[in-house]
Amino acid sequence: MFAHALSFIPVAAAQAPSPAAASADAALSPAQVALFNTPHLSNVVRPETLRYAYQQIGPNEFSDMILVHVKEINSDGSKDLSFEYLTGPHQLFYPAIGDF
Repeated sequence: MFAHALSFIPVAAAQAPSPAAASADAALSPAQVALFNTPHLSNVVRPETLRYAYQQIGPNEFSDMILVHVKEINSDGSKDLSFEYLTGPHQLFYPAIGDF
């Protein structure tokens, strides 16, 4: 098993999840919960790039970065995002997301 950690650059105050949401989040890693189940993009009001530090702990440890490009702010407040997930030999492709 590998442990993965993300250091987040705070962009919004996270709200505590409800008990029902907390139990649904039990299968998600803390990083996944922070990225997808908190309103951390709510105060992003213009296109910009968010930078996250990534650290793999365990065999073959390494540190890298993840870039989240907020490409468009939609009229309903949702965002269109693209990603640069790790670099060099660790780079992984993640498709862009619209209306997040």
